[in-house]
Amino acid sequence: MPRVLVAYGFPRWKKPVVRQCVAPRRVIFVAAGEAVPEGSWVVVWGMNPEPAGAGRVLRLEDGFLRSVGLGADIVRPLSWVMDGEGLYYDATRPSELETLLATKRFSADECIRAAALRQRIVDLGLTKYN
Repeated sequence: MPRVLVAYGFPRWKKPVVRQCVAPRRVIFVAAGEAVPEGSWVVVWGMNPEPAGAGRVLRLEDGFLRSVGLGADIVRPLSWVMDGEGLYYDATRPSELETLLATKRFSADECIRAAALRQRIVDLGLTKYN
C-alpha cells in the first residue's frame, strides 16, 4: 500500500476516523465530483461510486461491531472494514474476508480463539448496533 491515499467523498466528521484507520499513511481528502490524481489509490465509503482515474480502490465500511448508535447520528465507530476486493455484505463479488476464509488454513489455536470470541459476542448479546 502506498504512503499516500486519496479519500474520496467523505464528510467532515469521518475524516479523523479515516486518518486513524489508514495510519501511518498520509491522506488527501477530495470532495465527491472532484478529480483525483490519475492512478492513485482511492478510499471510498461503502459501495459509493469510485472516481474516474482511480487506480486501486479500497472500500471502507462499518465493521461487524460498529457502535452504540448509528453513523447517521455521527456516532464514532468501534470498527471499520477496509477491503480492496469487495465488501462482506455484497454477494455479487468476493471480498478479502471471503477469500481469506475460503483459502487460509487456520491453526487449531486460531480456531479455538475464534470460537471463544464468537461465544463471548453471543454471551454478551452484542450486535452490529448496540
